[in-house]
Order: sequence, then C-alpha cells, then structure tokens
Amino acid sequence: MRCIVFSLMVFLCVHSIHALDLKLTRKEAGIDVRGEYNRSFWSWDISAIGEVELQKRYNFKSGIALGMLDRGADIKAFVSSGIDILPNLTEEKGLAFYGNIAYLYHGMPEYYTHAHSVLPYLSLQGKWAGIALGSTFRFTRFSGGPAVFEPVLSFLGSVYVFQNDKLRLGLSCGNFSDFYSENLGALSLRINSDMRLNERWSLAFEIALLQSGIDSLATTFYGIAGKGGMRFVW
Repeated sequence: MRCIVFSLMVFLCVHSIHALDLKLTRKEAGIDVRGEYNRSFWSWDISAIGEVELQKRYNFKSGIALGMLDRGADIKAFVSSGIDILPNLTEEKGLAFYGNIAYLYHGMPEYYTHAHSVLPYLSLQGKWAGIALGSTFRFTRFSGGPAVFEPVLSFLGSVYVFQNDKLRLGLSCGNFSDFYSENLGALSLRINSDMRLNERWSLAFEIALLQSGIDSLATTFYGIAGKGGMRFVW
C-alpha cells in the first residue's frame, strides 16, 4: 500500500514541477495483460505503469499489477527512480549511465505471504544494447512468521536486434524486471517488441522463457509467459 500511495503522490505532484524550475521532458503510461504457465501453477494479471522524466536526466516510474496465482489473489507493485550520473557521456556518446533504486512488493494474501524488496543497481544503456547490475535485499514473511532476509545478486542484459521508426525488436536475459526480482538461478529469456502506431500510441508484446536454475537450459526449463499491452507517450 505504501508503494501505491507514493505512486499517486508522484503523479499528483507533476503539475507543481514547474514551480521547482524542473522541465518535464517525457511522460508515459501503459497497461498490460500477462499470463504465465509453469510446472507449479498458472497465473495472470493486469498491470498499469506510469513514468515521468525530468530534465532528460531524472526518471520516476511506478506500477501496480492485480491478478490470480493458481486460485489465490496475486498483488504486485513497484516504485523506482534513476539519475543519469554522467550526462556529458549521454550527450557526446549516446550512452546513458544511470544510478537506480527500486522498491518492489509482492503479496499473496491467500497464502499469507508478503515480500518486500529494495533493489539498488547501476545500468548502462546504449542505442543497441544495455546492461544492469545490482543487489536485491528481500524480506519475505510466510504465514505471519518472522521475516526471512535474502540478499540476491541482480543482473539484466539486453540487445536490440532490429529497430527503426515503426518497430523495435529486442532480447533480454536476467533475473529482474519492473515487477519481479528473482533468485540468482531464476533466469528469464525475453523476446520483446514495440510497434509504434503514431507519435503517441504504440503496442508492446513480450514472450518469456522461464528457468529455475542455471545448470542447463534443457533440464531447468520452468515455464513460459507472455504479455501484451498499449503505451501512450506525451
């Protein structure tokens, strides 16, 4: 709930940004429908995400996802922010080096399980590829018991195999994303695309192959997930 309240505060304060002499350079909103089937359960959710960028250097992003995991409710939410540490590098080379921090919540009320994660990480993003590396500090409470603390190395690598003014195709591999911060061996290979309809609207699709370990792709395949949605930029 704290994540949701903070998200609302961010967007309610957008109109007062000009009073702080900060230029709002980009705004984006999106909605996705996601489904997953694996060896243990099936799940689905509907998510809403919002993002703002200030001065082409600072970004703030948040979202919430509501759905079902097997036969129980599944609630996910996150808030993240980042700052371009080397703006001169961005202007001269087109490489954005960001320092980021994110808070993630995952709750399954029917199973009395709630997880809170804090993820600080660094990311380097270019036109055709990017990499992110950090550490997740996760506290999970099961059935009202004491919280279990888990520090986990978090990493993500991505490449764009094709892009132009209308279409972008990419591949990524790692153990975290906006709503998820998994254990070290829980890798996912993602194929994603963004299809621009016009200056404001675009379609986004993703297919993810989920792994439960890193011994070999053949023996650790866990499941498959897919999602699709809309993006609006203004």
